Amino acid sequence: MPYPVLPGAPVEFGDLPLEPVPANLDPPGDIVLRVFGDYLKAVMLSRLSASWLPVSGAANGSVPIVRTVGFNNPEDNTFNARDLPALFVFRNKVDDEKPERIADDIWEDTRRIIVLWVPNAVPQELRADRTPYLNAIRAAIKDAVFQERNSAWKKTGEADPYALIKGTCITTAAGLWGPPIVEGVEEYTLKFSVDGKNDANYVSLRATIRVAEGSMRDATGYPLAQNDGTIKDKTNTETVGDFSGYVP
Repeated sequence: MPYPVLPGAPVEFGDLPLEPVPANLDPPGDIVLRVFGDYLKAVMLSRLSASWLPVSGAANGSVPIVRTVGFNNPEDNTFNARDLPALFVFRNKVDDEKPERIADDIWEDTRRIIVLWVPNAVPQELRADRTPYLNAIRAAIKDAVFQERNSAWKKTGEADPYALIKGTCITTAAGLWGPPIVEGVEEYTLKFSVDGKNDANYVSLRATIRVAEGSMRDATGYPLAQNDGTIKDKTNTETVGDFSGYVP
């Protein structure tokens, strides 16, 4: 079943029809990765397609700035040069932050996701022009995350009048507890073995984005929640206060 075409999204790039940007937010798996991948692809196609043409490496303009979106680390033996240029959105495997219990019934989990843009290979004469163009991609990714929305991306069934004009808010769509924060966007070189001896190098961009997720439970029925409004101490049976009659 094809994805619906997003309003305002480009439908072709030169002579090549573009794959419609997925707008369905109910696939199995990690919804945060799906939202960020779909959103950033739509923004990059909308904002950078024209300026990308001179450095795309295709005389007929048949190479979009994002051809595919993957949700895995391409360095885990899943790389295919035919998919490039591509965005890869995945969770950072090493994360120093631990889930934090900010209240008896509320957990917050701060994690980092990685957004990796990997370009297609180009002739030697185009590589020098690619280097400064990375700045345009860097700025587009940082601004897209900061703004949290763009008119190029709307979720299926969007009914909010403001979102229908300005785009769906990614913080809401991904179920985050607060706005995502770009911690950095840096140049990153991917190396892949071509024939077991020679390496192919891809000068890419790697963005690190901090996101806050969490969980809240219904306290009804747990030992610390009393029907009469009193709250039991965690270590004994004495009450620490009677909150009957107070309005939260």
